[in-house]
Amino acid sequence: MALVCLDTHILIWGVQKTSRQPQSEMILKTTKLLKYLDDHQIKAIIPTVVLSEFLMAIPAPHLETYLTQMTKKFLIAPYDAMAAVEFAKIWQAKQAAHTIQSLKNEEFSKSHLKVDTMIIATALTQNASCIYSHDPGLKKFASGYIEVREVPSNL
Repeated sequence: MALVCLDTHILIWGVQKTSRQPQSEMILKTTKLLKYLDDHQIKAIIPTVVLSEFLMAIPAPHLETYLTQMTKKFLIAPYDAMAAVEFAKIWQAKQAAHTIQSLKNEEFSKSHLKVDTMIIATALTQNASCIYSHDPGLKKFASGYIEVREVPSNL
């Protein structure tokens, strides 16, 4: 079975159906992407760290409803011991290549980079073929490990 990984904004646009004003077209694009994945039997994984980011914006009375919806539609992938090992390998390699400092100089915080690395590590340990994201930091950090794709316009 083909697997892809989804980042937080994909869930906000495609599941919650919300966006900031300049991003309103992303709701339709992401809805089409999710339908495409379903139609082509491509399963989407949601790393637990992504699920946490997504749920923190949901009002408490609706959390269980969203969680039920998410577990029916997606595979929730844990950040486990294997992902922690993968995280360490990626972080050490990026540190040695000065990528972390370079991205911090571009205004990406260390905590942002750690979350991105957790997403990448989870996707890799789950054998996802790519990550769908519009996060430039994640895309730069994932380089050399896993492809990061933006939501396509032509579905």
